Amino acid sequence: SQPGPGDLFFDFNLGTPGQGLEKIILLPVKMEKKNNFTDKEPLSDLTIKLERVLSVSFPLPTPTPNLTPITTPSPAIQLNILAVRPADFGLREGDFIRAEGDIDVYIINDFGFKRLVLNPQICLLYGHLSTRTALRSTSLRSTSGCFGAVKVVSPQVRDAFKTSLFFTDGENKDGRIYFLELTGEDSAVLRFINMSGDDFIRQGGNFSSVFLFNTREKNTYPLGENIRKLN
Repeated sequence: SQPGPGDLFFDFNLGTPGQGLEKIILLPVKMEKKNNFTDKEPLSDLTIKLERVLSVSFPLPTPTPNLTPITTPSPAIQLNILAVRPADFGLREGDFIRAEGDIDVYIINDFGFKRLVLNPQICLLYGHLSTRTALRSTSLRSTSGCFGAVKVVSPQVRDAFKTSLFFTDGENKDGRIYFLELTGEDSAVLRFINMSGDDFIRQGGNFSSVFLFNTREKNTYPLGENIRKLN
């Protein structure tokens, strides 16, 4: 029913079984982009918090005697509503982080993912990150450049962000997604994900986990074999 003149809430008749509210439909709207959509738009995580604010008692039906209860497993439903945000830890998207006692440096995004900065030379390829890049080796502390802004966090904060090895070239914007396969402590090969965007999602991919790199970084990695199946 519609709210009255002095009411702020709808009357859902929650105290009357079989009447009132049956379902709630949420229609999320992302206002950052309103046109020029493509079939490779990045996904956005939706965080939903539910809270019971009213206790409602319903009369319980009388159980039918002589029936053996059968437990049916609930279907597995995967909803990515628990992804962390940098702001949860006083951080921001694009920050470089390193866990206490660990030399590995990561860049975090706003969707709960992090990417590894494979070696100290990577940050030299990004002039605009001159104040935000981190250091993987104490021997480079005297080196000028972009090795000063790493934020040290706890291992728990580091692990709260899922590591992603998916990348796409943010300069030529060709839409090609690559997987960075680590071959050593500071080395890797780049493998092209040779499949459609729909297949990428169906096989467990998430466009929110795809990080942008520039063409110069892409060219630092040797190319490996194409990937036609994620798992």
